[in-house]
Amino acid sequence: MNRIARTTGLGRVRAARLGTAFASVMLAISVVGVTAGVAGRTYASGTPTGAVSFIDGNGPTITGGSGAFTMQLPSGAHCQGSGASGYRWESFIVSASVDPATLTWADGPNAVAGALVSRLYSTIGDPVSTKQPSNSPLGLISGIPETSLGGTLASLPVGDYKIGIACQFSGATQEFWVATITVTANVQDTPLGIQWDIAAPTTTTTTAPTTTAPVTTAAATVTTVAIITTTTAVDSSGQVPVTGTNPAVVAMWALLVLVMGRMALLSGRRVKVLPPRAR
Repeated sequence: MNRIARTTGLGRVRAARLGTAFASVMLAISVVGVTAGVAGRTYASGTPTGAVSFIDGNGPTITGGSGAFTMQLPSGAHCQGSGASGYRWESFIVSASVDPATLTWADGPNAVAGALVSRLYSTIGDPVSTKQPSNSPLGLISGIPETSLGGTLASLPVGDYKIGIACQFSGATQEFWVATITVTANVQDTPLGIQWDIAAPTTTTTTAPTTTAPVTTAAATVTTVAIITTTTAVDSSGQVPVTGTNPAVVAMWALLVLVMGRMALLSGRRVKVLPPRAR
C-alpha cells in the first residue's frame, strides 16, 4: 500500500510540475500579446500618415490657385500625445528633394543644406508652428488657419515642393501629412507672380534590351503618384484610432492561465490513504 501511495504521489507531483510549466508558458504568451498590442498603438518616428488636401477658405476643395488656401487633414488626424506632454504640430513647405521625415524642429523647421525649408504663415501674418495638439481627444490636430504662399515667402522659384503638417516631439518628426505641389509662373499673381497646383503624376517608361535590330519596345509603364495617400483609419466619432490586441482574447488567455494553475495545484496535492476499518 505504501509503495502504491508513493508511486501515486510521485505521479501527481510530476503532473503538477507539467501543469505549472504549461501555465507559465501560457502566461508568457499572454504577456507578449499584451505588450505587442500596446506597441501597436504608436507610430514609428517619421511616419507618412496621410495626405493633405486644400480648401478655398471654408469652401470647396481646390487643386491649385494663386491665393489663400487652408490645408485639410483626414478626419481624426492626431499626434501621439498632447501639448501638455510636449508634442507640437507644425506646418512646412520644403523642396521636393527633402524627406519630411528627416526634418528637425526648433522655432519652425530647421534649415536643410541646399534646399528651401520654411514654415507657413497665416493670412494675418502669424506663424503656423509650435501649435499644441488637443488633450482630449488625445493629440487631435485642429484649428489649421488659412494661409498663402505669398504671405509666407518673399520668393519661390518654379518647381516642385512638399507642403504639409507634421507632429514633432523634442524636435524630431513623429508623423506627417503631405502633398506635393508644382509651382509655375503667373504674371497676374502678386506678390510672388506664381501659381501652384497639386503635382501631376509622373510616368517612367522602361525599354526592354535588344541584341538584334535597334528596335525599342516599351516593356512597362510605372506611374508614381506624387501625393502620399496612406491614411489612418478612424471611426465616425472622430476619436483617436486604437489598434492592438483584442481585449477579449487577452481575457480568454488570462482565464486559461488561471484554470491551468488551479489544476496544477490540485494535481500536486498528496492523497491521504486511510487504513481499512476494523470489522
